[in-house]
Amino acid sequence: MRAYRVESSRDVTKQDRAVMKRLVLRFRGEIAWPVCRSHRHGYLFWYLTRDEAKLLTVALSQATVVASPIRQHPDLIEPRQPSQILTRRRVKDGTSVEWIGV
Repeated sequence: MRAYRVESSRDVTKQDRAVMKRLVLRFRGEIAWPVCRSHRHGYLFWYLTRDEAKLLTVALSQATVVASPIRQHPDLIEPRQPSQILTRRRVKDGTSVEWIGV
């Protein structure tokens, strides 16, 4: 499981700050600092592996795609039927893999 949280600047570790500095990322505000962690059952939260970071990047990218139309049409967040959820899924079509809205 991967966790993405927005934390207070005082809760960001030196290692997190070093990554942000290398990536030339700046954040303003007391509770505006992104922190990404890996959480495995029975273990404490820890820094992401390279593969986990890649997966989280795709997940956050897709979350912005899903959230974008909701900004213009807030009623989209409500399910048409009680058993439905708003989602996207990846499907394989021949030799290409693409993301489609569901």
